Amino acid sequence: MSPLIGVLCCNEVADRPIQAVATRFIRPLAEISRATVLLVPAVAGTFDAASLAARLDGLLLTGSRSNIAPRRYGDEGVAMGPEAHAAVDGLVEAFSARPAGAPVLAVQWHPEWDAAHRPESRAFFRFVGEAIAA
Repeated sequence: MSPLIGVLCCNEVADRPIQAVATRFIRPLAEISRATVLLVPAVAGTFDAASLAARLDGLLLTGSRSNIAPRRYGDEGVAMGPEAHAAVDGLVEAFSARPAGAPVLAVQWHPEWDAAHRPESRAFFRFVGEAIAA
């Protein structure tokens, strides 16, 4: 059975309020990570978060304006003790932590863009698939 990964929807308005996730997030999770993708509504009080979390193997927060508030990176404002991961040029590209015993990875680039053709994006989504399958 493939791992189940939730993707938090974005609150959008297209003639009326809707929940949306761009296909560029869903397709690499299904095809490269080999996960079953479940869209999670970003509407407060519409589901039991604890019950859902118990069923999910992973959760992707897309960074949408409607579900990620601005954060400070790499200083005392981040309470969970993240480890910064820098590229060869020293630019911090990601943070990782284990705040509740499970791995959390935050990246500051867009692996979802053209993931089928970019080796670094495919590597990212393979890593996600391996991590949530473990």
